[in-house]
Amino acid sequence: MSHATRSTPRFPAIARIAAATLAATCLGAPLAAYAEDVRTVACAMQVDYLFNNVLRSTYQRDFTVSAGVPYKEDFSTVTRFRFFDASATHEADKSYRVTISYYNDVGVFDFVDFGTELTLREDRLSETNRATHSYFTSIGAPGERTTNWTLTCTRVKP
Repeated sequence: MSHATRSTPRFPAIARIAAATLAATCLGAPLAAYAEDVRTVACAMQVDYLFNNVLRSTYQRDFTVSAGVPYKEDFSTVTRFRFFDASATHEADKSYRVTISYYNDVGVFDFVDFGTELTLREDRLSETNRATHSYFTSIGAPGERTTNWTLTCTRVKP
């Protein structure tokens, strides 16, 4: 009766330690570098819609975005479509560009729809964009419509 033996390669302990160290270095270093590059941008959005100087709709949201991780919200009702989307890109000059899109179906004849970009430069911790838009119409319910919005973003370091 013969016994078959299987030969297994044997490495000295030092060779196994060196191989494990090399593998950890090769796999871990890119992850650490990636973690240092990824930064989050914390933002606050405020949108007010007024009809004849009476506040009819308001939207307030704090959110975070980072490159490749957008923020999307559908705050529609049964009768009205309402959406807010935000994304960020990390630019070559180490600034962040935050892009937002807002849509709010505020009435039968009216809707608020706008988009903007905010650039958060490397040397700035925080930036703010704001605007106001007004118009008057005699179609449907006559009167003045005003939309005020403010977007503030702050760099969050890891």
